Amino acid sequence: MNRQHRPPVVTVAVVLLAGEALVALAGTIWVVVGLIAGGADSLASAWALLVLAVLATVALAGLAVATLRGRAWARTAVIVTQLLTILVGVSALWGAGSQPEIGWPLILVGVALFALMQVPAVRHHLRLRGDGTVRVEPGQQEADDAGPNGRGSGGTGTGRRG
Repeated sequence: MNRQHRPPVVTVAVVLLAGEALVALAGTIWVVVGLIAGGADSLASAWALLVLAVLATVALAGLAVATLRGRAWARTAVIVTQLLTILVGVSALWGAGSQPEIGWPLILVGVALFALMQVPAVRHHLRLRGDGTVRVEPGQQEADDAGPNGRGSGGTGTGRRG
């Protein structure tokens, strides 16, 4: 799908996902600096945190690209990662070491991306399978014939996406 036909709401989702990936990259760099400076109480924990930070960065960047390309599997993965992001944000709000400056942004972005994945234009955009065919959800073929905005040219879901 070229840029002219991508709904603006999809672009917003991609920008938010890319922003999350950049924040995760900043966290990864912060962990590396901590390892080099020797400020970690536990070297094993620091290395484990580094691995998790790298995995999160790569996963979020991959989800941004997959969402941009309209891959069907990306929607479920984004929903799951945002539920986890919301949980991390909520846990950052309470306890002895609470950090609301971290918790609230995580919650807000997580809720925003979770909500964006429910928007019909985003759901319509995220239907492309790896083999280039379009995934059709049961009982949705009639609605897809009208396209994501009800204006036609939605296709039947059986051909290739252009």
